[in-house]
This record gives sequence, C-alpha cells and structure tokens, in this order.
Amino acid sequence: MCAKEDGLINGAEAATPYATTVTDVFGNYIFNNLPATASGAAYLAGFVLPSGYSFVSPNSGSDDFKDSDANTFAGGYTGLYFLKQGQRNMSVDAGLVQTSPAGTASLGDKVWYDADADGIQDAGETGVSGVTVTLYNNAGTAIATTTTDANGSYLFANLAAGDYSVGFSNLPQGYSLTPTWSSNDANTTNSDANPATGRTGTITLSAGEQELDVDAGLVAGVPSGLASLGNKVWWDVVTANNTQDAGEPGVAGVTVNLYKDANGDGLINGAEASTPVATTVTNALGEYMFTGFIPPSDTLRDICGNDSAYVSYRPVMIKGPFDGIKKIDTIFVGQTLQLPSAGNGNITWNFDPTLSCTNCPNPVASPVATTTYTATSSLANDCQLSDRFTLVVLKDAVIHIPTAFTPNGDGLNDWFGPMGKVPNEFFMQIYDRNGSMVFTSTSTYSKWDGLYKGQPQGSGIFVYWIQYRDKQGKLFQKKGTLALIR
Repeated sequence: MCAKEDGLINGAEAATPYATTVTDVFGNYIFNNLPATASGAAYLAGFVLPSGYSFVSPNSGSDDFKDSDANTFAGGYTGLYFLKQGQRNMSVDAGLVQTSPAGTASLGDKVWYDADADGIQDAGETGVSGVTVTLYNNAGTAIATTTTDANGSYLFANLAAGDYSVGFSNLPQGYSLTPTWSSNDANTTNSDANPATGRTGTITLSAGEQELDVDAGLVAGVPSGLASLGNKVWWDVVTANNTQDAGEPGVAGVTVNLYKDANGDGLINGAEASTPVATTVTNALGEYMFTGFIPPSDTLRDICGNDSAYVSYRPVMIKGPFDGIKKIDTIFVGQTLQLPSAGNGNITWNFDPTLSCTNCPNPVASPVATTTYTATSSLANDCQLSDRFTLVVLKDAVIHIPTAFTPNGDGLNDWFGPMGKVPNEFFMQIYDRNGSMVFTSTSTYSKWDGLYKGQPQGSGIFVYWIQYRDKQGKLFQKKGTLALIR
C-alpha cells in the first residue's frame, strides 16, 4: 500500500508488506476490507515463486481477467492498482510454468460405481466423472485438487517422495462411499476410502514410485438404518447476499460439530447442546460430511421414524480493529486526531505517551512526529486480532501534481488531482483548450474524473490552476498543463 499517498510504493512501503496471504488449493486468494479513498488508494501485489516454477510473460492478450500481472523482471510484483471506496478488483493474477518438478512419483486411479457393494472393482462397473479428489500432505494439509474425468480416472503427478492421503468429495447425489473398504493400498482393485471420513489412509511414496491403485467405490444411498448429513462452508464474497453464488470459494479448516436429540423430546438442549456426538473439519473445498450418525440400535425416534440432529460451526468471526476503515491519516504539527476503530470486540491500544487513553476505543493522539499505533480487538473467548494505524505528521503543506491521467475505469490512474495535504484555502480549477472551466474543487480529496456535465472528455491537453496557503498563511499558486489520455 502507498502509505504516504504519493502514488508511489517505495522505501519502507516496498520493504514491508501491508498484508500477506496464501493461495488455496485452487490457487485463489483475496485481500478483503482494504482501506480505500474516493480518489483511489494505491496497492500492488507481490507473488513469491514456489520452488521449481517461473512466471509467464505478463499482460498477454486483451482480457485482464485472464492474463498474468506479475512482472518476470521485478520479482513477481504487479503494477499499481488504485482502489476506490467499495471497489473490488478480482483480476490481479499470476501465471506460473513448472521449470523443474518437485519429484517424479505419481498417485491416482479411479472412482467407480460399486454395483454389488463388495468394495471390489468388478468387470462392467463403470467409472464416475466429476468427483472432486483432494491430495493431502503428511500434515493433513490439502496441497492439490483435481476432478475425475469421463472414465472416473484421476492423477496427481510430479510428486516428491513422502507420505500422502487422498480425499473424495462432491459425490453424485444419492450416492455414498462403499461401506466395504480396506486401507491396504497394495490391493489394486479394492476401495481405499473410509466412508466415515471420505479419506484414505496414509500412502507412502518413494522417489519415482507410480502408485496407481488408490480408488474409491460408490454405492447408491447409505447403509440400511444409517443417515448422512453435510454440505459446505463458503465465503460469501461475490455478492454478500447470504446465498452460495458461482465463484464463491469454500472455507477449509472450519470445525463442524454434530449434536443429537438423545432423549427423543424433539429438542437439543442441556447436556445434548454442549456435547457433540461427532466432530469433523471442512476439507480444502469447504465441504464436510457426517455419515452413519444414527446407529442401527437407536430407538429414540418419533412415531414417523424421524430422528433429530443439528449442526453448528464456529469459524473465527472476530473483526479487526480497523476493518472497513482506512489505517492511515495525516495531520500537521501541533494538531491532534481522535483515532478511529471498528471491530466487534473490546478495543484496546498499546501504550504510547501521545495517546490520551489505552483502554478506550477512540483515544486522542497528539504525536509530534509520524507514529504507528497498535490496537487489539478482543472477544470473550480469548480470540484477539491486532492491527496498526499510522498517523503521518507534516511540518507544512506537501503537494505533488501529476502530469497525466487515464480515466478509463480500470482502477489505475483514473482521477486527476494533487497528492498530499495543505492546511488552508485549497482551490483548484481545470480548463479545456477553449478556456471553458470543466472542473473545480476546494479539497485535495476531490479529484477530476475526466467528465464535464456528465460527458467524458476526449484525449487532449488541459490547464490546471491551484491555489493554497501554508501554515504561516503564505499564498501559493501553481499553474500547468495535464494530459487526459483515453
């Protein structure tokens, strides 16, 4: 992020990431709740190459949603993106090519319909397409995913020697994993997936080994007397409409608890509500499943044979102390500022002698030099999230005027206006080459978007006139030309 709001990311800004995340099993990533301004806050992304890969050539083709934005000559950094308030830019990507494989081992085989439910691939039993297959490392972390092809086959190639396991999900409606299975991966025709977890046991690969017998059989319905319950936890990021929409990714690692109406009164309360009968964790796709949670001996059912259960999940929903608000502001020497805060917890601040209080959500800051403050949002369950707020202190007016802008709606250099801050009487006018005034402003935060009377102005040269006073009341006037480029 451009902390100084000078349109450049350099010095300490370039050396210290504003935020860091890791791509999911599909390669997706997102930074949410970034501070933005009406004129556009500057950000760039930097991608760290995994071993054995290199970046593809950037900006190939005309579709910014499909090209790679990471520069091959600049350490994986993109260009600058200017985010306005409420804007979402979901086109900042990086394309990689594999220059040297992690290894030469492979793992895979088939998902098939186990027609006779014997857990063995028999002649004539067909493969199942469209099943999601996830590869986990020895720590249980999802590292790759694929989908079975038209024949039910799948493959994970270029694997290093080590321990792995495989999970099967997104099964066809009305089907479950065959109840007859074996963890013996030396058996080339059996089903290796545990129906209770959807996962295989540990599979150890040696260097160059081809383990092509890791299979999963499916049967119609679920075993007699048993039931299944599950689905998905997902990020509601595309439209925030409380509905799963295309492109909204699942959330991995969420703990899901299953509770049961043990006494058959149609309620889950008391000890029933505090003691789950089963617990699982969402997989790399955000999916989870409880199978066989009603034992065959269960008699606690109503007259219609129905049983009761409900599922709860508790992802970490704490919000940071500055979520949704900017984390930087500017004052002049001698001024104070009441610091903002957000979040859904108790807000406290790390001690600093320039703060009026530390156990209050909005202390008054009176620094004499640029200072970074740390705030923490805490919930009653000992969950905490800290973040930093920087207050830039200027000795006097600081202003920088660009020479061109490109108001094409791509979020890059779409607005013209000075960058910086002035203490008094700012005024700006912009004229076209015919002498007609096309824009006027009395604030450095109000910038020109290239429109005049609601109509886009064409490419050309325009004249600006800017006037302001410094802290001593001295009047400054700046005139010059700017280029509007379409």
